[in-house]
Amino acid sequence: MTEEEKPLTREDVLKLIEEHGGPEGFYLAGKNLGGISLAGMPDEILDLHGIFLNWANLQGANLEFANLQGANLVHAKLQEAHTVCQPPKG
Repeated sequence: MTEEEKPLTREDVLKLIEEHGGPEGFYLAGKNLGGISLAGMPDEILDLHGIFLNWANLQGANLEFANLQGANLVHAKLQEAHTVCQPPKG
């Protein structure tokens, strides 16, 4: 498996988002995120709003309780991805 094919880790993604200044407009299109956990908690939503995940491999990824509002998921591979979305409390 080449470095390009190697999936990014949760820590990789969170660090890159922080370096970008937040998820909005952050470009992860075409990246391998297969099997990654980007899950939040019911009382702590992981903010991924406005992120570009088009053409990304999200097969088997855990996106439960992630805020994907406005995210670009066009042509993303989402087979067996876990997505449970609930609005934030209050």
